[in-house]
Amino acid sequence: MALPPSVRLSPHRLETLVSQALELQMRQCLRYNSPEPWRDLLKDCDAGVEEHIAQDSLFVLAHHTDEVWHIQFSHDGTRIASASKDTTVVIWDVTTRDVTRDGMGGVTSRDAPVVIHVLSGHLDAVSSVAWSQEDRWLLSCGNDRSIRLWDPKGGNLLQTFFQHTEPVTALAWLPGGTRFVSGGFDKRICTWSVLSPEPEAVLQGERITDLAVTADGSRMFTISPDKKITVFSMPCMEEVASVVESESMTSLCVSEDGRHILVCVSSEARPEVHLWDMDESLIVQRYRGHKSGRYVLRSAFGGAREAFVVCGSECSQVYLWHRESGALLARLAGHSATINCVSWNRADRASFASASDDNTIRIWRLPSPSAAGLAPVPYDV
Repeated sequence: MALPPSVRLSPHRLETLVSQALELQMRQCLRYNSPEPWRDLLKDCDAGVEEHIAQDSLFVLAHHTDEVWHIQFSHDGTRIASASKDTTVVIWDVTTRDVTRDGMGGVTSRDAPVVIHVLSGHLDAVSSVAWSQEDRWLLSCGNDRSIRLWDPKGGNLLQTFFQHTEPVTALAWLPGGTRFVSGGFDKRICTWSVLSPEPEAVLQGERITDLAVTADGSRMFTISPDKKITVFSMPCMEEVASVVESESMTSLCVSEDGRHILVCVSSEARPEVHLWDMDESLIVQRYRGHKSGRYVLRSAFGGAREAFVVCGSECSQVYLWHRESGALLARLAGHSATINCVSWNRADRASFASASDDNTIRIWRLPSPSAAGLAPVPYDV
């Protein structure tokens, strides 16, 4: 006897339901950090290895003579570019190296990253760096109102761009790797080509604290000191939407799928990192516990499937949260001053770096490939 159509499953419906259930398991598991999907229907998702996250950094990179304001891993994960108040950009070789640990998980020997190039030329503090998609070029900008294009292999200055009349605060590459966008305190957003020192277009609007472009180049997000997040359609730079935050924001970061952004909300009373769903214009998660009220802090997505959120703090610790639940997983000590920026290595889901006002960069690595054993850490709210 055939089942009536009202209770009959449509083709592939069971497969869809199973996929949704497995996806939910992965998203809710605090410790799951594998690029492979969870496939076990007989038990809940559990990373399974009882280890704690490393409580000390793997490497300390010390070369800058003043505060380090921004860092970014190259896309292939082999290099870090760091921008400093000392007016230089340093490119580091952070290729995976042999590390020996003792039975307690401590490091007994290490082969430290090395400086490849020190890029000099800026006349004031360098605020941001950005690798092109294939790591062919590196951009830097800063308080001297200039943007500089570098050859990261040879360490040569290729081009200097002048258009902004106040400090340049943010840079982002556009798809294709030859065009980019910049924003500054002069209320200008400029699009550029590496082939010309003159901007392709200049949009006059609001002071830009930070900006980011989606991977497909379809949207650009900006934040301004008036607590506004603005969405632009690209490449025409047409404003299509905006939302208002509760407090001032210091930075933003866009997810790989282009739907979500992280914004660091600065407040002496209740600092938070907010996860926005920009398709719905809603805050879908808040991350708390760190301190932020005076300086620019930058957060980042990290781990396999961007399952974690990481941010520095004015208390000199790195904070690591579970993206889905908002649970605070770890506070990492090591720096001795405000941590301004964090950058997750997209080529190595277990590794990230932090930059601090103590003039150093630290590289952290989860102790096991699965990031297992991360338990929630209580924090004051």
